[in-house]
This record gives sequence, C-alpha cells and structure tokens, in this order.
Amino acid sequence: MGTSGMALLGSFKNFTSMFKSMSTIGISNLVVKLVVENKNDKKELSIIYSTFFWVFLLISVVLGGVVLIFAGFIADFLFFNNKCVIPIQFFGLLLPLVIINAFWMAIYNGLEEFKKIVFIQIISNILVFGLTAFLIWKQNIFGGLLSIAIGEFLMVVVTFLFVRNDSDYFKFDLHKIMSKKYINVIKKFSVMALLTAVIVPMTLLFIRNQIVQNYSIHDAGIWDAVNRLSSFYMMIFSSGLSLYYMPKLASLKTDNEFIEPLDTFSATPPDAVDDLPF
Repeated sequence: MGTSGMALLGSFKNFTSMFKSMSTIGISNLVVKLVVENKNDKKELSIIYSTFFWVFLLISVVLGGVVLIFAGFIADFLFFNNKCVIPIQFFGLLLPLVIINAFWMAIYNGLEEFKKIVFIQIISNILVFGLTAFLIWKQNIFGGLLSIAIGEFLMVVVTFLFVRNDSDYFKFDLHKIMSKKYINVIKKFSVMALLTAVIVPMTLLFIRNQIVQNYSIHDAGIWDAVNRLSSFYMMIFSSGLSLYYMPKLASLKTDNEFIEPLDTFSATPPDAVDDLPF
C-alpha cells in the first residue's frame, strides 16, 4: 500500500472511530459502571439495557443516514477525491450493528467476563487480519479501506455467537423503552465524554490533512505510521485500564475497599518481607 495508503487508512480509521464514539455519545464506560453496580438486580439491569440500547440505536441510525447522504463530501475530505465512496457507504450502513456490538461488549465488561472479552477480541482480530490481507492483495488501497468497514461487521458476527450462548446475561424488555432516570444520567456524562471522543480523532484528521497540503501524502503516511507505533505501546496501558481496572473500580462501594490492599500489605510481618516475590 505504501506510505500514501497508510495515510488514507489512518484518515478512515479516525473517521470511523469518531462516528462510533458519537453514536454511543462517548459513554460506553457509563454502561460498564451501571452494569457493575446493578449486576445482581435483573429488573434494574433490564431498564438500563433497554434505555441505552434505544439511545445508541436511534443515534447510530441517524448518524448512519448522515454518512450515507454525505458520503461524497466525506470522501473528498478524507481521501481528496470521491472515488472511494463505497467503503464510507458500507460503514454508514453497518454503523447501527457496530454500535450494538459496542453495547454487548460494554455489558460483558460490566459483568467482568474478562476471558470472554479477550477471546472475542482474539478471534475477531485474526479474522479481520485475514480479511484485510486478502482485500489489500486483491484491491490495494481500496481493499484496505473496504476491510475497515467489513471488518466491523465480522466483529459483530463473532460477538453475536457468544451473546447467543450467554442469552441470560442480555435479556431485557424492549417495551420499557427509556427510563427518565438514566436519560438524566446520560446527559450528565455525555457532554464531557463526547467532547473528548470527537476532538481526538478530528484533531488527527486535521493534522494529517495539513501535512498533505503543506508537504505530501508520502510525509503524511510516515507521520501516521510513527503515530500508530506510539498508540500500540500505549494500548498496553489503556487496554488494562478499560478492560479490568475500570469495572473493578466501579464495583467498590466503601472507602475501606479502596485501602484494603494497602492495609493488607502494611500488615505483612517484618520477617516475611524477605519471602515476598519482588
């Protein structure tokens, strides 16, 4: 694909990331928090699931329609021509399914099903890698762009296979459309979370476009590759925080639960210190 292909793929990934965050209004972690706090109350969980499901679905359908209508304009902004409209249209069509997948994963995270999340991610990434390699081999840059949109659908399919086997976790009453209580909670959390979720990918898009306009798409590809390397090592820390630490933190209810590990360590007898594994 070359450096120019790296730049174009980077732009499309930033765009898809931004619209996925906008569709969940940046509050996937709020779903995790509420599921952790109410995981033993099936009635309350049903209300939470229903509220967030309908909010995410309605917003994603609207934004998916916007992507389809303005696909040509978006292609001009991202790729500097409108020849690659089809991947953008695919993404617009699949956006509601992508958001349902994010909703399922947030529930798994809230239920602290860490092994299943990791297993889903491994299977999904292997399939997406194979699809991406095949499409790039066959269609070059266009295939790479198309793989980003279709890869999202593969992830939905993989997650659905797990959700179907764990249907008891995901049952909720669709007739209980939205709870005013949780709508108010969403309003409080969404402004701050959405602002961050939109600004970061949008900033990267503008920086990349400035590099293309002032230097070349080759230089933009080099910048994107270096930036991606940076994001890979940061992923080691961010994945642990979002996958494990955040739901564990949300499950704590008292001050003593926060300081208990410290107290346990402090209570270690002096003679036992030499036996510790560090």
